Amino acid sequence: MLQQFKTIQKKMEDYVLAPEVYSSHLMVKEHVELKASINSDAVKGVAQRVQRNIGQLRMPALHPEAFTAMKHPNFVILMAQIEDMFGVLNDLLISAERLWQEKSVLLDQCLQLRIFERDAEQVCALVHVCMHSTCIDA
Repeated sequence: MLQQFKTIQKKMEDYVLAPEVYSSHLMVKEHVELKASINSDAVKGVAQRVQRNIGQLRMPALHPEAFTAMKHPNFVILMAQIEDMFGVLNDLLISAERLWQEKSVLLDQCLQLRIFERDAEQVCALVHVCMHSTCIDA
């Protein structure tokens, strides 16, 4: 799972901007799909299961299997490691969400810029045609 987050993070840190409207639309679409993988049931499910298991291990009276686990000589160390890993997973999820938001804004700005450029080129072309037709008529 950590590798999956690293792959997602690398994709989001890549700030190549699209040169025109069509590819800009494609980049926005791909970015939305990336958000789906961040919010996938698999990712959220793992985080929820880990959190639930930590809670169960902390309450041996309610969960007999936790009482057995607590007898392990390295229980305290292992619980600390599990909680640390959960913290890392949680931090990665928060970081991925933040990076996604930042790149989403950037891609939207790029798309708006490309649309403006396209429209401006069309207006310039029309003005150019109008000026030449006026000159010819004069």
